[in-house]
Amino acid sequence: MASSGVPPNPTAHNVAHLLPKLHDDDPDFRFMALNDLQQILNVAHPAFLNHDFTTCAKTVDGLLNTLNDTNGEVQQMAIKCLGPFVNKVPD
Repeated sequence: MASSGVPPNPTAHNVAHLLPKLHDDDPDFRFMALNDLQQILNVAHPAFLNHDFTTCAKTVDGLLNTLNDTNGEVQQMAIKCLGPFVNKVPD
């Protein structure tokens, strides 16, 4: 494990574990979950989400939710996650 809590070879399970935190009442939890998600998406193998359509769909839902967040920092972190996520999602 890396010091940030993001594993060196993340899986779709690691992403799925973060998704409930994107709907948490505390903006700090949402921000940190998005930060971890961004790190996972940046270090993960390009095809790590290719066969997990449920996790992809739930991630889209979580990102849409956080893009509409009342906290500006959460919104900005959600925007930073979009590019890496789009590059990992199956066609």
